[in-house]
Amino acid sequence: MKKNRITILIIVLLLLAIVVWLLIPKRSSLSRHSPTVAIAKQGTTNLPRESPSKSTLAKYPSYVSNGNTYVVLPSNIVEAVRRRDAERAKEDPNRWWKTPVSFYGRVVDENGQPIPQANVKFGLNDTSIRGTSEYYTQSDASGLFSLTGVKGKFLGVHITKEEYYQSRLENNTFDYAGGNNIFNPDRNNPVVFRLHKGGEKVALIKKEFEVHIKVGEAVTIDLLTGKTNSPNSQLQVELLENEPFRRKIKGTWSMRVSAIDGGIQFQTEEFPFLAPESGYRPSIDLGPDSEKPPTWKGSGYYGGAFYLQTHNGYANVKIQAIPGNSYFRLSYYLNPSGSRNLEPDPNLLFRDLDSYNRYIAKQKQATK
Repeated sequence: MKKNRITILIIVLLLLAIVVWLLIPKRSSLSRHSPTVAIAKQGTTNLPRESPSKSTLAKYPSYVSNGNTYVVLPSNIVEAVRRRDAERAKEDPNRWWKTPVSFYGRVVDENGQPIPQANVKFGLNDTSIRGTSEYYTQSDASGLFSLTGVKGKFLGVHITKEEYYQSRLENNTFDYAGGNNIFNPDRNNPVVFRLHKGGEKVALIKKEFEVHIKVGEAVTIDLLTGKTNSPNSQLQVELLENEPFRRKIKGTWSMRVSAIDGGIQFQTEEFPFLAPESGYRPSIDLGPDSEKPPTWKGSGYYGGAFYLQTHNGYANVKIQAIPGNSYFRLSYYLNPSGSRNLEPDPNLLFRDLDSYNRYIAKQKQATK
């Protein structure tokens, strides 16, 4: 009897060993090929729905994929996501461009005095065929103007008036939908736009060109003709440093600008229409930290702007450079009449002294 019990026990152990041996390959294969499954908590945020790559997950009704890991979502979260997606599908894709728009503004001069009858042009991004609609109005006796009863997303405001200039430093674009800085119009607190009062527009010589130069080299420029190294030059530039930008290394650039038989001083105004009477010196140095006009902020250019007093008249000169380049861009307005007035007439800009003189001669002939 005892012998039979031992035999039965051995047989049972052998059967158990065979079962374990048969199960080990199957479990290893499953662990190698099946993604990990984790149960999401109630606060789990939704991820994009995907179909499982293995049938082993077919029993799970709701899941999301994150690489090789499938997260099982509770039914309440799945239902909330489905409702949200259904609501989004019903939304008009052009809804932002259908936002009600109203705007209230006021136009004043540099002294804060209201400017009546200023021309206001609105550019509104909307759902029109062109994508932008334009509206026009004028400021009233108090400088006030408004736009109401329209729909769109972005609004641009452009103001013009004869003898006035709109500042480029003021914000003139407004976002009504879809952005992080939504504009909220207020009838009792209109947006103020300051226009600069100009003076008499005059005929000037205007030029813009590239000047090639090497470190340690000095180049002279005749502003009347635009020629370099001319015996009649009024301006001299000497390049002192010119190292380009490299990875994690800031470029260096500096230049000495000198007046020949005259004077020079920095120009830092937005509207440089009148050269100063005094304050000139023989030369100035330009570099990364030199004085610049306010409109240069964020331009990325090295250099600067300056007034030049010469025996051939007054000039407003601008030098723009990028470290490492073998040239800089020179642009200027020159008044050969001797007047300090540098407010350009767009219809009376000349390339050199000869063309300027021909115009002046015609004007004198016409007045006789």
